[in-house]
Amino acid sequence: NELAEAIECLAHFLWEHNESSWADELHQDANWIRQDDRYGLDRFLALFGGMGSLNDLVFHRMNRNCASGEEAELNERFRVLRQDAWEKAQAARRG
Repeated sequence: NELAEAIECLAHFLWEHNESSWADELHQDANWIRQDDRYGLDRFLALFGGMGSLNDLVFHRMNRNCASGEEAELNERFRVLRQDAWEKAQAARRG
């Protein structure tokens, strides 16, 4: 399942950068999606809405999720992974 794989890639990236709570949620969503449980898709998409959403996560040394000088590279990598998973989720939602 391409969507589950995209979400897992995002989760692994987050685990590697001290964002385990987000990664754990994403991993669970990917598991539900692999089991054809629509709840995983709905829950994943819900992570993008409102304050404190996945869209608000920023990699910065003050957030203790990256070293100084890595911010731009990590934020861009995160944007690409997040967008890929989002687009696949939107396609799955449509059908």
